[in-house]
Amino acid sequence: LLFLTPLFEELAFRIIPGDRLLPEQKNFYVLASALLFGLAHWPTAGWKTVIVTFYLGLIWANVYAQTRSLPIVVVLHILYNLLSGGITTLLGGISPVVQILYIFALLFLSIIGVLLTVRQWRKRRMSFSLPQKKSWRIIFQTKGFWLYIAMLVLSRFLLER
Repeated sequence: LLFLTPLFEELAFRIIPGDRLLPEQKNFYVLASALLFGLAHWPTAGWKTVIVTFYLGLIWANVYAQTRSLPIVVVLHILYNLLSGGITTLLGGISPVVQILYIFALLFLSIIGVLLTVRQWRKRRMSFSLPQKKSWRIIFQTKGFWLYIAMLVLSRFLLER
């Protein structure tokens, strides 16, 4: 489930619609992909999860729109699932005040992270052509990727409350 669920969800909510709508209808694609992804989690997880998965759907749809890479969005999804289960078990609960601060930090870090990652991706893609094996190394070396990881860890706290 750890690997198959993210793969099938990314195919259903990002890849199939993206291949039909991109690049002409990018804004519609990103919004529709995120909304459907969020609502798909409602029956089993509730509204807090819908909000978080909608937000993650916006990020992952934008990443797919920029990179057109199934492996990248699947890895981001798997990382979120891994971090959302293990970190919260270790850290326990947080207060409502910290949750509010966390939400603002989450928004700020993830927006910055996505912007930096896309900027770095474009910069390196335009400046020279990379063999496929090195493109993964570029992703893991960007500041945006590590800000994204920080956002994933923080997002799990919201889901716990």
